[in-house]
Amino acid sequence: MATRTEIDTLIFYVLDEPNRQILIRSGLGAIESDIRTSALRGLQDLGWIDHHGFADYGESYSLTKEGRRIVASKPDVSSMPKCVIAHIDAIRALHSSSGGERKESLKKLIAKECEIGNWDSALMYCHQLRETGETDGDADSVAYSHFYEGRVNAAQNRWDEALESFLNSLERYIQLGNRQWVCNVNREMGIVYGCKGDHASAMRCFESSLSMARLIGDKASEIKAEANLAIIYDLEGKT
Repeated sequence: MATRTEIDTLIFYVLDEPNRQILIRSGLGAIESDIRTSALRGLQDLGWIDHHGFADYGESYSLTKEGRRIVASKPDVSSMPKCVIAHIDAIRALHSSSGGERKESLKKLIAKECEIGNWDSALMYCHQLRETGETDGDADSVAYSHFYEGRVNAAQNRWDEALESFLNSLERYIQLGNRQWVCNVNREMGIVYGCKGDHASAMRCFESSLSMARLIGDKASEIKAEANLAIIYDLEGKT
């Protein structure tokens, strides 16, 4: 199991400056429980400690190969891969930010966790973002949380739950008049319908995404929608 010194060394990387100073002066136990737990989750998501729950103390964790390397070499963050730097920055910002900045930090973390397949963490951040958005009356944040919750569900083949999340997201983006996200959500829904074998619904979603992409001049989304439609046409025996 990891020693307290090893955990302190790793957790120093993901804390914001005020909490790093607390760690130096008074130790890990002096840091607020929610920040400590969030930092430990960050270490897990970075792949530096194993996933064994969220107890507060080092004895509850073991270091991964990468975690041991970090402890041994203590590299400067600036020398790490850009994707790791971005992940660390997002974790740090979550601890130090409030209000709108916190929501932006959560959005970055949600996208990052989905990118690397940390589905539990992505879902947790989605719930936090939605709760904050609903409290603040921020429909965009709520829509964003539903969208990525849909992605989490789709990645785990929970098709019905994914559709429910995407529909919740689509409804809000339509209300907001955000055509780019309406385009994006329709494409994701089309993929889910395709996986369910509902080709007619998939086709309607991809056609809606394609139409919106052309309307807003988004060539990349247009190409994606055309490719998705081509797959459905092929499955249906159409040309």
